[in-house]
Amino acid sequence: MCSFDAMKESIENVRLLFTLTTSDLQEIKEAFQEEMARGLRGEKSSLKMLPVYMGRPKGTEKGDFIVLDMGGTNFRLMKVHLNGKRGARIEAAMRQTIPKKLRQGSKEELFDFLAHHLGTFLHKCQYQDTSFAFTFSFPMVQKSVSSGMLVRWTKGFTVPGVEGEDVALLLSEALQRKGIPHLRLRALLNDTVATLLTASYQSPGFDMAVILGTGTNACYIESSTCLQVNLEENLGEEVIVNLEWGNFNRLPVNEYDHLLDISSPNPGEQRMEKMVSGLYLGELVRLILLKIKGKSSPPYSLSSKKLTSLISNDMTDPREKEIADLVFSRSAQIVAATIVAVITWLDPHVNNHHRVAVDGALFTGYRRYRKRIEEFICQLLPNKGKLIELYPIKSGSGIGAAVACAMN
Repeated sequence: MCSFDAMKESIENVRLLFTLTTSDLQEIKEAFQEEMARGLRGEKSSLKMLPVYMGRPKGTEKGDFIVLDMGGTNFRLMKVHLNGKRGARIEAAMRQTIPKKLRQGSKEELFDFLAHHLGTFLHKCQYQDTSFAFTFSFPMVQKSVSSGMLVRWTKGFTVPGVEGEDVALLLSEALQRKGIPHLRLRALLNDTVATLLTASYQSPGFDMAVILGTGTNACYIESSTCLQVNLEENLGEEVIVNLEWGNFNRLPVNEYDHLLDISSPNPGEQRMEKMVSGLYLGELVRLILLKIKGKSSPPYSLSSKKLTSLISNDMTDPREKEIADLVFSRSAQIVAATIVAVITWLDPHVNNHHRVAVDGALFTGYRRYRKRIEEFICQLLPNKGKLIELYPIKSGSGIGAAVACAMN
């Protein structure tokens, strides 16, 4: 056990390791934009910059749609109604955990599991239409609005034989096996794109969407003339680009980041996600407490939800509270720098007002975290930071998928 003085010195060291200066944030912003430019040119980049063959909705889209939302360890099924006047509501929903054995088992077992529950939900809702949307929140390369090849698994999934395959086709084959061949996938997208569509359907003027939950990602509206990669479908004047920013790797890392990375299922990948998202923040805190206090607990036993409770609990050891706060704060700093990078890519001098839609439990469940991001944005843009507004979006992945279905 550390002495009081040794503990104080250790925490001060953690403070130095997890605090980024304004200069650090500026360097992150510039490096991020360099990676954006490479990705848009089709060059090697830690940002995928993937066009998703959709622009902003008009707000007049309407109808009833079934949505399958696979966001991570859980998936949801929803029946969504769009009224054609920027209004949307979820009329029915069910939530199901994907068992660990399926997250690491065969592709047939995983997609049969999804197809089975989709069929059950259709019967329960007495849904008569033949189209549905699929929110699949993993990195994909899309060649159309209704197909997408999985680039790599994230969020603890390791199902073999799926990477490099069209997940829409795999789900279609599972529907055939389950006796539901009449269903047709109208739109395939990830939760980040769905969040932007939700926000844009309900109110015009959004430029960007961010997910801050178990994982993290972002997308934004780009001019189609800026895309210098070969596209298999014609695009309009603007297109949504999926950044896959969780893999951004030009960040200052420390010894705890290295410890987490080498013990993860994907060493060397998803660098930003491992420094920002809810899946990993608790593990960073656990590793710090293990080293400086000898406090042992199972890997990944400290969730972001437990962390927020720890910080807000008056009975928590103040030193543990400070460590958790430092890890949260660095996450907010990185998010602020990368949001500023995207907005200043679109508007270098920030002459206009910009709206950013944000979903995810890390953002919505911890008010202080959101405030920190806003403060760091203003730190980077002292006179213009207030022109970037963050808007929390609820049920973005479900409503947005329905909007995509209606658009296509």
